[in-house]
Amino acid sequence: MPSVFFSYSHADEALRDQIEKQLALLKRQGVIEVWHDRRIGAGQDFAREIDRHVETDDIILLLVSSDFLASDYCYEREMTRAMQRHEAGEAIVIPVILRACDWHGAPFGKSCRRCRRTGSLSRNSRIAIKRCWKSPKPSERPPAASDPLRQRSPRRPRRHR
Repeated sequence: MPSVFFSYSHADEALRDQIEKQLALLKRQGVIEVWHDRRIGAGQDFAREIDRHVETDDIILLLVSSDFLASDYCYEREMTRAMQRHEAGEAIVIPVILRACDWHGAPFGKSCRRCRRTGSLSRNSRIAIKRCWKSPKPSERPPAASDPLRQRSPRRPRRHR
């Protein structure tokens, strides 16, 4: 079962909670399991637990806002390592733009040209997670050119009346 890590600023905790609610059915069905830093127990090493999940989880949701981009910990530690794993094919990184901010110059902005604010952001995350669940682990996938999830289906010709 794929594990999902939420990388977010604590200023966006309410929005993280909403996205987690949107993923509740997938959690109930055993399709995914989710983790964020609020699950760290008393006495556990905060940094070690976060690093462990950034290093091992299959899907990393970057909950992007101006607060996320301003956080040294989120940007330098979590997002940088997440993008390294994404580029190596070890994890899938899904940026979710929570609030308007200048994210286009960030590392995920360069590799995610299709990212744009459309409809329900949590719905878009849920769709991406379902696609990941149906496909093999990132390390087992064929190159992107032969990945059937990345290929577009042929368009139907339009009927003219």
